[in-house]
Amino acid sequence: MKKLISLFAALLVAVGTLAVSSCATSHDEDPIVDLSSFYLRGNMNNWANDSLDDGKMTANADGSYSIVYTAKAANDEFAIANSGWSVKYCNGTEVAPNGTDVSLASGGGNAKVTGQIPGNNYKMTVTPSSTSVSVKVELAGSNVPDFYILDKTTGLKKMEYDGTSYTTTYKATAVTGSICVWSKDKYYTASNVALKTATTLTAASDAGNIDFTGLSADTEYNVSIAKDGDDYKVTVTKLCPYWMVGAINYNGNNVFTRMEATDTDGEYTYTFKYNSDMSKNWGSPADGVAFKITDGNGSWNAKICGVKIKLGEDFVSSGTDGNAELSGLEKDKEYVITVKDTAGTLTVKAALKG
Repeated sequence: MKKLISLFAALLVAVGTLAVSSCATSHDEDPIVDLSSFYLRGNMNNWANDSLDDGKMTANADGSYSIVYTAKAANDEFAIANSGWSVKYCNGTEVAPNGTDVSLASGGGNAKVTGQIPGNNYKMTVTPSSTSVSVKVELAGSNVPDFYILDKTTGLKKMEYDGTSYTTTYKATAVTGSICVWSKDKYYTASNVALKTATTLTAASDAGNIDFTGLSADTEYNVSIAKDGDDYKVTVTKLCPYWMVGAINYNGNNVFTRMEATDTDGEYTYTFKYNSDMSKNWGSPADGVAFKITDGNGSWNAKICGVKIKLGEDFVSSGTDGNAELSGLEKDKEYVITVKDTAGTLTVKAALKG
């Protein structure tokens, strides 16, 4: 009898162990989003409206999906969506092309890849989870050539590229000047490049210069190179020597912003959208802004100060001390401050942008 009881107890333990083991292994994990019928749909491929194949992603062994695309702009909007747009992953999220995974929830506004170089190729990898997807973007190939300034003292200096043109700042020491530009084993040259005149560059294996005319000594210029069909063209424009600082661009620190040169010689502008927070800084009027216009980045040598500017009226002269003030502004409207340089003496006016 004792043997039967012992055998029965052993059977109960065994059955209990099997039951526990069975329960421990029967738990179902959350289902993973199935991306086999999803596409990259964005500005970079016309939202796959021409053909869904333009956004078709390739399945990878680790369960992720990837696609290589060519950037159309510095910032391309996109969504990971199915063919009928009934499900999409985006949620207004921004993704930088630095290989960092960013989660995209379903719904919401378009996501955006930021900080791209238009014309370059990027690889997007999409990894599904239970309720969302993660996305990372990496540079896959550069189709955009780099341009450099060759300087005997500083060596190679890479020109800045904004997706449309390459730029650099050139400070003239005389009425003529020159720079040496190099890209992909070629030198780019041109003679007698006049201000505001787009001039075709010649590519050559031998070293040569881009020569400028009509400059002013001790003056800064913007040199811009842009592609025009099969050619590259250079344009030289005078940079404004005056800088805005004040409540308009205050961000907790005083910020100096270069004003913009215009097509009218000696006239420069600063455009801004007014908001009421601007009036909280620099002792500004309740419906306006206080500011100074100076002769350099970080310089407090004011060229426009100590004057109350009436919106819509003609140019007025600067005062001698204190801030310039502009009042009568309305929230979310854009205004243009214009200065006129007459033989080194500045006058100022302001108007509603229109």
